[in-house]
Amino acid sequence: MRVIIVDDEIENRKILSKLLDKYENIEIVGEANSVQKAKTEIISKNPDLVFLDVSLPPDNIFDMLKELTTINFLIIFVTAHHEYALQAFEYSAVSYLLKPIDENLFEKAVENALQTLKKEQNFKIYQTLLYNLSNPQDTKICLPTTEGFDVVKASEILYCQADSNYTFVHVQGEPTICVSKTLSDIENILPKQYFFRIHKSYLINTNYIKKYLKMDGGNVVMQNGDILDISRRKKQEFLEFLQKNL
Repeated sequence: MRVIIVDDEIENRKILSKLLDKYENIEIVGEANSVQKAKTEIISKNPDLVFLDVSLPPDNIFDMLKELTTINFLIIFVTAHHEYALQAFEYSAVSYLLKPIDENLFEKAVENALQTLKKEQNFKIYQTLLYNLSNPQDTKICLPTTEGFDVVKASEILYCQADSNYTFVHVQGEPTICVSKTLSDIENILPKQYFFRIHKSYLINTNYIKKYLKMDGGNVVMQNGDILDISRRKKQEFLEFLQKNL
């Protein structure tokens, strides 16, 4: 596996190089300390995996990604800057590391990149990331399925339904998507300002509530006509959430 390391600080490049020494099947074929050099190295060296520092003054690495017509390599982003919307990385199913780099998290990120990100899916994944960074109020999410990824707007998800280690995602005007993540995993990446877990089995988009029914613990009727239970212990918290956010 051919690797390029992109970071404007030589010490950070040395740290990554040392961490990669243990992998016999990984060869570092290039390094770069600027956006322009990174672009040149990537085009000329055709890497399999690239470690990209987000901030390369006076530019950031997203400027370069926007210029590439295709992204046929894996990426692990490396950043010390929380302002670069880390949640946008999670939405887009990419791997990222915060500086200073934790060795255990580094190993997990490498393993995750090698096992879950297929080259033919990269363009969709990174285009989604770039879209989210440019449109923070209109988030798109990569949902992993058994066949790859489906990209949907979070605002168009009606509700999510738990099914053991899988989740059924109900999208406005689209077929239901079976996602290979738990409902808790999905809950962690969806915008908390309008998604609410009403039950251990249901996470709903409160913008699509058509009616609230008081019976028993309570139910919500969604705009597509589905009736979902609210657990008794969630009822009061749910009503308070609605008062604050609707």
